[in-house]
This record gives sequence, C-alpha cells and structure tokens, in this order.
Amino acid sequence: MAHRLVTACLLAAACLFPVSPASAQTISWTKSFTGVPGGWATVGDWLQDGPRTIATFPNGDLVVVGALRNGNGMVTARYSAATGAVLWSARHTGYVIEATTAEAATAVTVDPDGNVVVAGLADSYTYENRVEIVAVKYAGATGALLWSTTHGRANGTYERPYAIATNAAGDVFITGASGASTYENNAVFTIKLSGQTGQRTWTHVLPGLSYDHGTALVVDVAGHAYVGGRIGDAFQVFKLDGATGMQAWSASLPGQGEARTLVLAPGGDVLAGGDSAGVGRIVKLNPATGAVQWSQSYPNGGWFVRMAPRLDPDGNVIAAGHVASFAYVAKFSGATGAVLWGVALDSGNDFAVSAVDVDAQGNVGVTGSQSYANFRVTRLRGSDGQASWSADNPAGPSGQAKGVAVAFDAAGNLLAAGGVASGPSIYAETWRIVKYAPAPGPALWSAGVPQLPGYAILRGKHVTGVRSGRVAVLSQMSQVSYSRADRLDVVNAKTGTTIWSLTETDISGALSEGYPANPRVAMDATGNVVVTGGPHSQPPDAKMLTRKFQAASGAVAWTATSTAAAIGNAIAMDANGHVAVLGRSETDWVVAKYDGASGTRLWEVVLSAMGPSSGYQQANAIAMDSAGNVVVTGRYTNASATAGGARTFKLAAANGAILWDKLIPGEHLAVAIDAQDNVVATGDFFQYPDTFMQTVKYAPDGTELWTRLYTVDGTARGVSRALAINPQGEIVIGGYTAPINPPGSTSARIVKYSAAGVVLWTAASGAPGSYAAAIDVAFDGLGNVVAGTYEAEPGARGKSRAIKLAGATGASLWVRGVQPPPIEGFLYDLTVVRVDSDNAVLVATDSWVPDGVFNVTLSRVVDADTRPPVAVDFDGSGKADLLFENTDGRAAIWLMNGITPTATQEIIGAGTGWSVTQVADFNADGKTDLVWKHTDGRMAIYLMNGTTPATTTQLLNAGSGWSVIQTPDVDGDGKADLLFQNTDGSAAIWLMNGAAMSSGASIIGPGSGWSVTKVADFDGDGKSDLLWTHTDGRVAIWLMNGLAVKSTNQILNAASGWSVAHTIDLNGDGKADLVWQHTDGSVALWLMNGAVMASGSGLLGAGTGWSVQRVADFDGDGKGDLLFGHTDGRAAIYLMNGLMPTMTTQILNAGGGWTAKRTLDLNGDGKADIVFQNADGRTAVWLMNGTAMTSSAQLLGTGTGYGVSAVSQ
Repeated sequence: MAHRLVTACLLAAACLFPVSPASAQTISWTKSFTGVPGGWATVGDWLQDGPRTIATFPNGDLVVVGALRNGNGMVTARYSAATGAVLWSARHTGYVIEATTAEAATAVTVDPDGNVVVAGLADSYTYENRVEIVAVKYAGATGALLWSTTHGRANGTYERPYAIATNAAGDVFITGASGASTYENNAVFTIKLSGQTGQRTWTHVLPGLSYDHGTALVVDVAGHAYVGGRIGDAFQVFKLDGATGMQAWSASLPGQGEARTLVLAPGGDVLAGGDSAGVGRIVKLNPATGAVQWSQSYPNGGWFVRMAPRLDPDGNVIAAGHVASFAYVAKFSGATGAVLWGVALDSGNDFAVSAVDVDAQGNVGVTGSQSYANFRVTRLRGSDGQASWSADNPAGPSGQAKGVAVAFDAAGNLLAAGGVASGPSIYAETWRIVKYAPAPGPALWSAGVPQLPGYAILRGKHVTGVRSGRVAVLSQMSQVSYSRADRLDVVNAKTGTTIWSLTETDISGALSEGYPANPRVAMDATGNVVVTGGPHSQPPDAKMLTRKFQAASGAVAWTATSTAAAIGNAIAMDANGHVAVLGRSETDWVVAKYDGASGTRLWEVVLSAMGPSSGYQQANAIAMDSAGNVVVTGRYTNASATAGGARTFKLAAANGAILWDKLIPGEHLAVAIDAQDNVVATGDFFQYPDTFMQTVKYAPDGTELWTRLYTVDGTARGVSRALAINPQGEIVIGGYTAPINPPGSTSARIVKYSAAGVVLWTAASGAPGSYAAAIDVAFDGLGNVVAGTYEAEPGARGKSRAIKLAGATGASLWVRGVQPPPIEGFLYDLTVVRVDSDNAVLVATDSWVPDGVFNVTLSRVVDADTRPPVAVDFDGSGKADLLFENTDGRAAIWLMNGITPTATQEIIGAGTGWSVTQVADFNADGKTDLVWKHTDGRMAIYLMNGTTPATTTQLLNAGSGWSVIQTPDVDGDGKADLLFQNTDGSAAIWLMNGAAMSSGASIIGPGSGWSVTKVADFDGDGKSDLLWTHTDGRVAIWLMNGLAVKSTNQILNAASGWSVAHTIDLNGDGKADLVWQHTDGSVALWLMNGAVMASGSGLLGAGTGWSVQRVADFDGDGKGDLLFGHTDGRAAIYLMNGLMPTMTTQILNAGGGWTAKRTLDLNGDGKADIVFQNADGRTAVWLMNGTAMTSSAQLLGTGTGYGVSAVSQ
C-alpha cells in the first residue's frame, strides 16, 4: 500500500497547547526513588592540584571540597576536629547548562559568619563547549544550602575559578580564567558576589594571551581585592577597588611566569610568590601603588613556587617549590626578602610538593606526592627547616596517591587532604583526610569521602500500567562510585504508599538509554510484577533474564533465562498472565514466551530473517493480541547496511512460528494492538534529507491497511516515539517535528488518527530554538489524551510536563510541570505517563534536586475538571460528606464512605442565630470549609478538619448590609474567594487566603438591578467567571482574572422568560455550559466558549411538567448529565454528550414524596451519587453508576427535624 503524506499547518493557533494550566489540577502525592549511598571523589578537581580546597573553622573543624568521579557533582564536607567524623556533607550537581553538565569544586573559604562558600566549575560536554563558574554557599553549622549561582560571559566561553575570598561583610570574590576554550585566548576573570544572595555585584575582565588566568586572590581590611596570576604570559599582580571593581594598579615581572600565591602582611603590604623567567620568585609590593619593595629569587634555581597562605609569627614568608627532582622549602625575611633558610625534602626520591602552611609558632607543614605512589605529609621546624617528622599514606599495589592540601589548626595540629587510588589511574582516587599531632606519631584520625546519596534514573519507560490499584517503577540506581544495580518499587496508585520495594543487582540489567516504547516491566491483573533484562556488564554470551515477583511481598516467584544470547529489551503480558519478552544481540532478535504461573518456557525463537550475515538489529517493542500471539517490531539492518528498515513479525501463540513478517523503510519504536487485533506500529521513515513520523496499521493477517507519514507543511523532519489506541480504535502518536531550516530546534508533536488513518487533530509545543518532544502518550477513561513532554530552551534547565488534551478536538485541558519545588527538570528527556481508574495521571520523570541528586520522581496529578466535584468533603478523603441542618438551628457533619457514615458530629447548637450559607475550600487543603451568617448580619468562616473547625474567624460585624452570595475562585489559586452583595445592590469580591482577605475590590455599585446568580469557569482558564442576572431578565457573563474583568458580554435580553438554572460542562471541553429554563417549562442548552455561545439546542418543550433539578456527572465520562424532576414526583436522568442525551432513564415513580436534594460523589468513584429527602423527613442515599443505582441506604427516619443542607448546590 502506498504511503500517504499528511501535513499540518505549523501556524494554526489551534495546534498549539499553552504552557500554563487551563483547568484545576492538584498533585495528590509525589514519591522519589533514590540510589545507594556511597563515595568516590577527588579533593579539588581532576585537572589541577587543589591547595585551596580545604579550610578550617575557628574550632578546628575542617571543610574539604572536591569532585565526584567523572565530575558528577561538587562535594563539600565538614569534619569534626576531635574525631574526624563527618558533621555534614553536601553534593551539588547544579545542572546549570544541560543534562551532560559536569561539576567540580576548586576552592573553598569560611566567611566571617562561619558559613562555607565554594567555587567550582560546571562543564558542558556538548552544549556549545560552555563552562561556567558555580558559586555555592552553605550554612556552616548544618550544611543547608543558602544559595547557588552560576556565572559566565557567553555561550561557547570557558570560565574556570581558581581562588576565592570574602571581605568582612561576607561578600564573595572569585578569580579565574575566561576564554574561548579551555586553553586558548584566556583572560583573567574576577567577580564580586553579594554574600546574602550570591548575585554578581561587578565583573572585571583583564584580557591576556593564551593560558592566562587568575590563580591567587586576597582581600584587605578595606575590602579591596588583589589578584595574582599569569597575565600576558607573565607574573602579574593587580589591585581592584572592592566597591566598583575598577583596577587601581598592576605590577608585573619580566619574562614568562605566574604569580601563584598572595599573602597580605599585617601592615597591608602584598607578598606574591610564583615563577618568572623560569625561576621561582618572591616579591613584596606597596599596596597603594604596586611598587616593588623587594624581589628575591628562589634558592638553587627553584621553580613552581607557592607560598604558605599566611606569614609566620615574625612576619616572614614560607614558600615551597622544586629544585631538580625534589621538593625544596625556604624561609624569607618579610622585611628584606633575604633567604633565612632552605632545605631539600627527600632528595632524589622525586617528591613533588603540592601545598604548604605555617602555624602560629612558625612550624611548617607540607604535603605532596612521592612518585605518585605515596601521599606524604611532613612537618618542619620553623627555626631551621629541619624535618620533625614525616608520615606516609601509600597507595595500594599498582595504585596512585598524592597530597593536595594542608592546613594547621590553632593548636598546631596538621591537617592534610589528598587522594589514594586503588588502581593505576589518579582519576579513580578517593579522597583521604588525615590529622596529625605536633609530636611524631600515628595520625590522630583518618577519614574518607562522606557517604553521599546515590542517584536513580529511569533509562527508559519502565513504568507499568495501573493494575489492582498499584503501579510498578523499575529504575537503575548508582552509587557515586558508579556501581550499578536496579530497584523495583510497587506503589499504591491512589495514595503513593509503597507496597514493597526491592534493591537487587540485575533485576533487569543494562537498562537502555534509548527509547524502548514498551517498558521492561509489566504487571498482571492481580499485581504480580515481571521484569526482563540481563547483566549490566553485557558480556557477549549474556542471556536474557526474566523474573516474576509476587504481588503480596515482592518475593521471586520464578526466574527464566533464554538459551540464546540476548539482553531483554521489552516485555508484554496477555490476558492469561503469560509473559512474552523481546531481547536483542548485535545480530539477532530473541523472543521467548513463558507460562505466567510457573515460568516454564513455552517457546523461544531467534529471528535472523536475513540470514547469518545479518547486521545490527534494534529490537524495540512487543505486544500480545487477544489470542496470545506475539508481535515484535524494531529496526533491522543487514551486515553491509545495504538493506533493512522497520521490521514487524507476528508469532504464533502456541509455538512462536512466524505468521507474517513485514519490512518497510524506517524504524518502529512502538507497537500496540487494538480491540480487533489490528497491529499499529509507529516510528520514523527516512527519505533524504527528511525524516517523517511514520505510522502503519496491519490487519490481523498482516495485510497493510494504511501507512501515514506525518510532516508539518512538508518541510519538517519528525520521529514518533510513543503510541496509544483507545477502545474505538483511534490512535494517538507522540514525538517531535523539526524544521529543516533553520535546524537545531524541535517541537513536541502529538497527532491523533481515526481508525481509518485520517488525521483528526494535531497539537504541538516548543519555544523557538528549544528542544522539545512528546515522550509518552496515553488515553484516559474519558477519551482525553495524556502526554509526557520534555522541553529544554538554550541555556536553561530542561522541563518535564504532563499535558492533557481534549480527546475530541486536541484542545488543551491543562499543561502542568510535575516536579516538586524548586524547579521542574530532570536528567534525561523522559516523561512517562500512566492513567489510573480515576483518570488521575501518574507521571514518572528523572528529576534533579538542589543537593545534586538525581532521583526518579513519580507524581499523581488529579484533574478536578474530569471528575464530579466533591462539593462537600470535610476530611479530604475524596469522598463527599453530608452537612445536616435542623429546624431548631443545630447543624451536624457526617463523614461518609459510600452509604456508610464513618463519623458524625454536631457542630453548632440550637438557637444560636448562626447558619451555614456556603461551603468551599478556602485554604486549598482539599477539605471543605464553612461560611456562616448570623441573623444580625455577622459573617464568619470555619476552616475545617473533618468534623472539627481548625480555626474560626469572624469576617463582618452586625448591621453591615453585606452578605456572601457566592464563593468563586476568581484568581485560580485553588482557594475559594468571597463574592459579597449589599442590600443596596452593590457587589464586591475578596480574594482569600484561608480565612484572611489578601485583597478586595468593589465590582458594581448600588441600584444597578444586577446580581450574580451563578459562578463557573466559562473560558477554561481555571478561574471562576460571573454570570449576572438583571431584575428585568437580562443575563450577562463577566470573564474574570482575579479582581480584574477580562471581558463582558450580555447574552440575553430583558423579558424573555428564560433564566439560567444550572452551569455544567456538558461536552467535556473544560468550559462551563448553560442549562436554561423557561417560565413555560421549556429547557434549552448552550455550549459556551467563554462568554459566547458556540452552539445551542432546545431539549424539552413547554408544559411537560419536567424541570432540571440537579446537574452532575453520573457516568464519570467528564461530561455533565441532567437530573430531572416532575411535578408529580417522578425523577429521571439524562446522560449527556454535549447537546445530545445518550441515555434517558426514569429512576423514581410518581407520588413517593422523594426529592433529589444533593448530587455528590459519596464513594469517590468519580460518578455522582444522589441524596434523597422525603416529605416526611426521611433521608436516603443512592450510589450510582450512570443511570443505575448500585446500592442504597436510609440514613435518617421521620421526625428528626434534620435535613441535608443544599447550600452551594
């Protein structure tokens, strides 16, 4: 069958879904799944030694910073001075550029308030070669993150910090390098940040030559900064005004060199140490002018010189460098520069010194590496430089070790930080912190990397559908040391409660980083879970592993292994619980089918249909039809890459025999089977230079029914990644489209086809220049489309979003970011969506949190517009409760579970003068609150917690003339607001935050004749609008945005005899519609689009005796239905689909004395139930399923005086 190319208009506004919520939803729960704690990190980063990577607190505690292995985050830890115990630790993976950002800390300081400030770098592997400075501030006592900011000049530039300092006010100074790349055209880059916020105060850039950078930084008592480094390829120091960043002076030495360290003398003089013209040099500079007061070369031609960060008690300078192949430490007179002594360390043993410090008595400590096999620490006497003692921390066999940083505490104890590697690469090192007493002896303590949180990621759509009220999530987790394992979590879909959780290596193994359309985990109807995969190491002879876990406990029910070499890539289950798995090797697909109860292999098939020379094959997706036949699909390429494409096999249920085999150009990424056992596969079709979203449908016998290639205006590339089919055979695909010119950006694209392959609608999202894609799609029980999307704008964090589109039109019902604060974002572009029986959306993503941990996050998004409103729910259970009122003034609350009360409580006594006038949720806690009015005009609010008021607040005093007449949510914040009407006709709105007014405004003056009779959301923006009725019969709508009126429209003229009886969404488009009643008994319906009628129809003629008494959704399809009452006592329900009834049923006969008093969802099944009141005082409830009563109970008998309150109905 020929391919049909279908196109859509890229500019059509109806094709775009917005990025803000259009209707009310809430996240009922969120869970995070994490990895295994561990630690494997370097002190400093992996490119340079890190003498600035430790700092001491006044009490002797030590803070150390570094990098996780391979740059997977900055690590900061505070160690106890007494024991070396980790007091707190923090991991920061700021994800500041994109998903492939690496971070490493290069410098740390403790500010005057005892807080810790860290400077590091964020390095993007792929995004325009971008590297930025990261600054992070932690509370010194607890390690709590105070702020985190990033700083760079432009995309494609390289900013790297080398040194950090603070002034007396706690403001932060950082210096480093900035250039076009890591080593070319660098400038010295210095910034000042606010200590309170981390925001940049000023920037100073000093252009230089290649390799230029600022490596040393000190701040004087006046707050001015001195920077030393390699500038113009020379040893140079300059002074910056602390307030403005303006350069005061610059001093340099001739020849190639670098000022590596700076120290301030007590009088303010600046001492700089480094190299110049190939020789180590110490200079003293005048702080006011930069003039050289003295300059001294390092003894014996030493080089690579760095000074201790402070002077000795006599104001002398201690420096360390190298002479030949050994370390050399020297002491210089602070007054004249004269060399007072110099000593060689481990002459001939190739000892390279990394850092030096001096204590309050003038003793010297150094650390470094001895042939990269020993992390050595040495203490020298200040008087003559002779060694007091040395201590070794050797590497293991074939390992490496080095000392990186050293510091004395106030008691003269020597603390050193370094790394000891277990293998031959220094990149595999793990840091070690040691503390030594002044006297010779073993270390007082030794400490390693703190136990940092590991991470967990999905690495695929590994989330089951919801079965038996539960969902399973399979994630791959890692320690920071990169050991890998899987975790399997089974969660109650409604509550988020973990039913069981397993952490077991090779539960599935080697999870794909691609986009397998079917997950590697499945759940049967009773909640048993089956997982497929293989060893993480993926040896060539690895076998496909499949395991079944019992629903109750997660215990292993059975394990099965393939006979052929393969890694499991996808899984499916049939109605009998049998399991089919699809695996792949480099050359073959392997398909196996197992008995669901025992795990017995029913058959196994190796698919190499193009012969033994077959090339790479990508086995992507699997599905099973109603007869248990297995369909697999993916991409096939032969060994010479001369043939191949999207291949689909159908295999016999009984023995795996090939029933049919189809090969078309492209690749299939997803497959599904409809109710008639037709097979639908989707992916891409490549036709140079274009790639189209391709979807193909096969009949059960393999006949190709149709193939569609979707593009936008015929000029855009596209790939389809996801597929779903509804019971009517309609198909929705999700993926992305991208323009050929200009390239580099994509739009998330969702396309809905009819069963015949006709495009019904399309929707798209994505800002210009961004990368956006629809990753997953599903239908909910109402026929609406749910999708998981990802969008990353240039230079910004990626965002995962769940969206819901109207099934009929593709119109946006809502778009919601689902990550918890403070950001929406995740590591990989995966957003998986599943729908439960309540039409709530479960969204799984890989999420980032501020401590730098990547977690799998599962959230449940509840869409209030697709379920009957729980108008009275005092305990937030999702099941409506009842408010009773007595003729003597008493009021009582009954908490309900279906037809059974779980608690009853009288909430006010007789004769108080108070009565409930409205019910609404004012504080967005999901629990209904009460508005009370006194006979004298006072008004009050009770914020409720079940049957008990949490708080009570009087709103108005007596005699004001004002009353609350409606409780709309005009600003869409999920908190009900108050609409007041005065006896003189004036009206006003209060925006509420709980029982407190946040702002208010008068909306109409006295004497107009207008009053608000209904509130509803007519334009689907999630904000209540106002329907006004005039005393002469006119009707108007005001569309609201908080206290502001967006637009107004009169929709009915005077004296027509019509009035609006009810507002409800009849067609499920998220916009309220109107039910009209005429004085002659006629009934009419208007479908609304904002304040304008989109279409309308008469429903009943005059004189029938019937009227619409209540409106509610009785069948849970998201479309409002009508409950009619007759003057003779009969009652009937019309199930509606827009303007047309789909079913009409009489539910009460005449003369029974019963009237429908309330329509509420008493059992939380998403379907409205009915509360009946009899003329003799009896009260009864019916639980409904459409027009059928499923159960009932009488709640009250005659003569109690109590009746169910009808407020806010």
